[in-house]
Amino acid sequence: MKQIALQHIARIPPAPKGFEFVSVGISLKGEALFLYIEKSSKAYIGQRGESPGPMPSFNAEGRVELIYKLRVMDGEASREMDLPRIDFGFPRIDLLSDGSFVLVNAHAQWKSSGEYDLNGLIYDRATGEKKRFFAGDGIQDIGVDGHDRIWVSYFEWGVDGVFGFRGAGADFKIQEGPHLIGREGLNCFDHSGELIWQHDQKEMYVGDCTALNVSREAAHFVFSPDLYLGGVSSGFESDYRRINLTNSSCFAISPERAFFIRGAGRSLGTAYLMSFEPSNASSLVKCQLVLSNGNVVKSGRAVGRGASLHLFTKKDWYSVNLQGL
Repeated sequence: MKQIALQHIARIPPAPKGFEFVSVGISLKGEALFLYIEKSSKAYIGQRGESPGPMPSFNAEGRVELIYKLRVMDGEASREMDLPRIDFGFPRIDLLSDGSFVLVNAHAQWKSSGEYDLNGLIYDRATGEKKRFFAGDGIQDIGVDGHDRIWVSYFEWGVDGVFGFRGAGADFKIQEGPHLIGREGLNCFDHSGELIWQHDQKEMYVGDCTALNVSREAAHFVFSPDLYLGGVSSGFESDYRRINLTNSSCFAISPERAFFIRGAGRSLGTAYLMSFEPSNASSLVKCQLVLSNGNVVKSGRAVGRGASLHLFTKKDWYSVNLQGL
């Protein structure tokens, strides 16, 4: 079995006092994005009625506004920023080129064509301006490319229009309203949150987008029911390649190859290195991720961005770049 050596990037600092870890991502510049939620705010997620902890603020619609912090880390250097209070319980985050950020809630409630959640937020750190937009329900992941376009992928919940948080009598006619915006499996929004492109389900059906990797000039995504690797260029030209795996939760990609990780949560399954062939066929090589001491890595949070795969254990940040393999 081929062994892939990971490079140690940095130690991971503890969560800010009074906060808990939510998620980690990688910016287009290769910075680690650690998102934390205030412990008292976390108590309100998924709760009904009274909840423990100090009373948070409420917005004009009477919704609980939760408190988050973002730590942006580049090697050993890091900076923290307070995010504006927001009613997002399941956030996905990435940065724009000017350091502003995009925050998208994975779930959105739809009641009618005139009443639905604006579950996307673009926050300008320089001016404090906040722009809300509708990003759809059942969001798997997001990524910002080199043109500040926001790519959003959807799992089967969003593609099928399940809307588990909907009110009674919701209308599921595809041609009406914004509520099935995720039905194409992958969308692209501009830097102000306007929808500018959607994947064409007639070209290739996406039932569940399991992984997304957004680089400077392209977006790649893994999707089922038959596992394929899709690619969309900066000019919105699409291509597809069969992977011949049963699933993949994360991947890195270069023009010559792709590196897929199987597993869920902190558990890492088998890794596979795939070399691209001119005939559109592919060859898969089973791999193991190993540390400098030779120990095989079996757990951690894996994140793919461009040609790099990043791995976060409880205390350390590692990475490997496909160009060096």
